[in-house]
Amino acid sequence: MRVEAGAINAFFGFDDDGSSLIAHSTFDEPLILRQVSASGVPGEPFAAAGGEPMSLTGAAGPVHGRYLAYSQTEQLLIDRDGTVHARRPHAGSAGGEAYAHGTLGFITGAWYRDGALVSAEDLSVLALFDVDGIDNTDWPIPANVFWSLLDDGTVYTSSPRLGDSASPRRARVSRFAVPGSPAADPIFIDHLE
Repeated sequence: MRVEAGAINAFFGFDDDGSSLIAHSTFDEPLILRQVSASGVPGEPFAAAGGEPMSLTGAAGPVHGRYLAYSQTEQLLIDRDGTVHARRPHAGSAGGEAYAHGTLGFITGAWYRDGALVSAEDLSVLALFDVDGIDNTDWPIPANVFWSLLDDGTVYTSSPRLGDSASPRRARVSRFAVPGSPAADPIFIDHLE
């Protein structure tokens, strides 16, 4: 099966039933969605979010049938029909791209090395994960891009060690738990068991 996405920078999201959603936009043009059935039959492209312009830089999902689309300035929570369920500008507590997603929501950036779990219902911040223990309020752009969110609420990320500016650079793995999740019971000390 082959489906032409219509753009170089397209996002592909796959649902459990095998169907998929293609999303793309060009600068200051509407976000274009295209549904593709599980058998590979593409639907017609259509404009999401009422046809308003959005310069898509990426997307993630689905989580409970919703996708997190993001630009340089905001995040949109949309469904496969293009309906916007929530939106918010990038803020200090969370924003930017989505690093991971799972049944509990989306992991997005939160300042320089930190992450935030945001809800797939309304984009509210459910938890913050401080990777390095430093108040990174002077860093507006997140730097960690290697995150995993497991269904039990365990969160993993890797980051460069502080002070490693010259080669060889070393990586550090951090483990967190979503508060109130099953993973919150067996975790948390300051190292991997």
